[in-house]
Amino acid sequence: MIAASPRLRLAARGATLAAALLTCVALVGALPLGIPDNGDFRKYSRHFVEGPAGEASAIPRTFDDWRTAYGNRGWHRYWNLRPAGLPGPPPVVGTGPTPWLWAPGIALHRLLRPGPVLDVTWIGLLPRLLLLLASILVTARVAREARERRAPTLLLAIPAWPLLLTASAMTAYLNTFYREGGTLVFAALFVAALAVAPDLAPGRAAAAAGATGAL
Repeated sequence: MIAASPRLRLAARGATLAAALLTCVALVGALPLGIPDNGDFRKYSRHFVEGPAGEASAIPRTFDDWRTAYGNRGWHRYWNLRPAGLPGPPPVVGTGPTPWLWAPGIALHRLLRPGPVLDVTWIGLLPRLLLLLASILVTARVAREARERRAPTLLLAIPAWPLLLTASAMTAYLNTFYREGGTLVFAALFVAALAVAPDLAPGRAAAAAGATGAL
């Protein structure tokens, strides 16, 4: 195999770095964006918060009450945290792994910004880091293929992946208690696992793809 030219290697590294920076900028730029609650928040948010800040803390008992109380007032960035150590309601069957993605950001928020109010953008801390990781792994793979195949036109595809991951229609879910944010993250990790699979032993490649696909 003929080695790629120094110019192509430099272009591949530059494209990978630019894609990582683009992902970071887009994820940070999406912090003020969110989607209003349509009544589904209470299925998952009640394990972490009691209600939007400035509103009644008691969680409405029915779907329609919740939607009437909060869903028609737009996206809420600040929420009243459940008191630390207070047991939450019984887990909801079928919540999936997404709430586990929120927990680290909430824990860090409690540590760095003690108080009764949660800035909901913190729940997207781990999801954003995982999306950045997925962006780097996939774009690095494309850049490597461009070098090995000596096909610089492949580099033109690199920006498409971070732009897809950071589209506001998707990242807005990261600032909500909807599970779609987790779906975005796990789908991105699945693609990233497929991207790195050729470099792994067969057993490890299958395990990586299977684990992210199962989530």
